[in-house]
Amino acid sequence: MTASLSEEEKSILVEAMALDEDQLYAEIGQLAYDGALPISFSEMMGEGRRWVRDRSADLRTAICPERKAISSAVATGGSVVAAAQAAEVLGSQATGVSRVLLAALLVKIGIDTFCGEG
Repeated sequence: MTASLSEEEKSILVEAMALDEDQLYAEIGQLAYDGALPISFSEMMGEGRRWVRDRSADLRTAICPERKAISSAVATGGSVVAAAQAAEVLGSQATGVSRVLLAALLVKIGIDTFCGEG
């Protein structure tokens, strides 16, 4: 993995890559949710989907120009390496949520699919 991720981010990223898409949406939703807790898993998942959908244009602007490099990283270094690279690219786009959770989700979805190329 790359040096610009903190040790904590690296650890979270490894754990995040073990989750499925619904779990990642729920994790993102929990971080983005600004209402009263607790909310159900399906509500957290909905909040996460909404958060990603509402920012999809900005996320695509940030990530899609790098899609070939990130897709190549999947082939050469695996999905964790690709997600680490995606997290670096996302940088400040993940305001309010962990950039590594978002990067893991986008790699799971498929960068080409997210960018409309898959």
